[in-house]
Order: sequence, then structure tokens, then C-alpha cells
Amino acid sequence: MIKLKDLLKEVKRKQRKSGFDYGDQLFTDPNTDSVANTSKFKKFLKKWQSIEEPNTEDENEFLDDLRSYTDESIPGNIAKVLKILAPLKSKFPGILDPTKSTNVTKFVYRGTTIPINLIDNTSFKDVEDNLEFNITVNIKSKGNRGFLSFSTSVGPAYEFATQFGDIESNMKEIVKKELIPAIICLPISDSNLIGNPDFIINFSPFDLEQETFYLGSELTAKKILIPKDVLDLISDNLEVATPEYKTIYNNIISKTKS
Repeated sequence: MIKLKDLLKEVKRKQRKSGFDYGDQLFTDPNTDSVANTSKFKKFLKKWQSIEEPNTEDENEFLDDLRSYTDESIPGNIAKVLKILAPLKSKFPGILDPTKSTNVTKFVYRGTTIPINLIDNTSFKDVEDNLEFNITVNIKSKGNRGFLSFSTSVGPAYEFATQFGDIESNMKEIVKKELIPAIICLPISDSNLIGNPDFIINFSPFDLEQETFYLGSELTAKKILIPKDVLDLISDNLEVATPEYKTIYNNIISKTKS
């Protein structure tokens, strides 16, 4: 008969082999200096009936990397650890599964720019402040980080797409490059997404971002949003646009007015 201590030794052996030791629980130390709001984090742990346990050195290093990324976009070893943690999503859903977020949503969002010719002659739906296109878009991680960040809210993705208020001064260059600001939509159930935003937000200085991660350096999405106010800004810079760009833009505008 296998003894409990022997089972624990085997667990520890497998963790060392994987390159990430998390003890018996995953990130359940409410007293780590990395937690911005200890009382809020304790409430989160209670919700998931997590047993409090001091973090291992590996856990603390990852949380330091997480804070550096959410605060200063320094990726550290996040991709490496996420790859190790991915098989544990069902074991620690409160920590790792984005579908467990309290911000109920069907999609997660990422702001970027895409070539305008991707939406040429494509039908779309007029949805509140955005035009919704069902198209295939390939996006890559800048610097080949090994992961891409998404938000469960459209708002933060819009801010990234419009460069946090700098889009007006930069729109001329965006038009010259034949690009258009867009919001990439990805189903929150995508198997490559990892990280419950309710957990990650405890280690971020930005309370509204509601961030989760896509494991991999590139992905293919099949839905995007184009903010309507972006179209107004483009119209002020069409003098630098190519004939093709103008044609696609005017086609979109004509359809929104029909």
C-alpha cells in the first residue's frame, strides 16, 4: 500500500521535473508582497474555497513577473510558466480558467491595427459603437513573447486600439501604412486562453483591464470590431491614403448610411 508521504514525494518530484514547484495549492498565499489588496485577495480565495498556503519561490517569481508585465509590459518568464500551468486549468479553475470570471462575456478582446484590405467587400453588422466583421485575421505577439494578452471587456481593448488617446495625432501614419484600428474578438472558451481575470487583477495596477492570456505567439481570430469614431478620424486624413484605401473606406461608409 502506497503511503501518503510517498505520494507527496512523487508530486514534488513531478513538479521539480516540470520546472515549477507550486506545493499543494496554486498561488494561495494572501500575504505575498505582490498582492496589491490582501483583503480583496482573501475574498477571492474564500470564493474558491482555496486552502491558504505560503507561496513557493517559483510562485513568487511568477507573480513578480506578472506585476512587471501588467505594470510595465515586461514579460519575464510568463510564457514559460503559463505553458507549464496550462494542463492544470481544470484542477485550479479559479486561478487559471478565464470562463470563471465574474465579468460574464462570450468573448475576450484585444486592440490592435490591421490592414484595411482585410475588410474589403465584407459585410458587417452595426453594433452600438462598433461595426462587427466576421473575417479571418492573423495576429502575432510583438517581440515573439510567447503569449498575447486579452481583456474580458471591450473598453480596455478600445484604448489599446486607439493608442490611449494618441490615435488622432498618429492617424495620418496609420492611414499611410494602409492600416485601420480594430478590436480582435476571441471566444472566452478558447482552449489556449489561460488565467482568470479575477485572479490576475490582484496583481495589476489597472483595475479595469480584466486581463487574461492566450498561450502562443500568434493566433487566428474570426471576428473583429471597428470602432465607429475611428472612421471619423480616418476621414480627416484621407489625403494621404492610397486609392485602394479610399475605395474600401468609402464602401464601408456608404453601407453604414444605407
